[in-house]
Amino acid sequence: MRAEEIDAVIGCYIAPSSLLCTDTATNYKKFALIKALKHEHINLSKEGYVKKGYLPSPKRQQLSQAIKRVDG
Repeated sequence: MRAEEIDAVIGCYIAPSSLLCTDTATNYKKFALIKALKHEHINLSKEGYVKKGYLPSPKRQQLSQAIKRVDG
């Protein structure tokens, strides 16, 4: 999917002050440039998915922590 296609589908729903957190695919980088958004790359292979203090999915982390407590 190209950046222009991403913009056509979700561009009108994203506020200019939004922070876009994605993987390193270049189409997201270009989309962020088109919309003048701040863009952070997230390395999903790293523990916790945290970069520069941003947590793209806090609910996911909470679920993961709950599972670890139950699993022991």
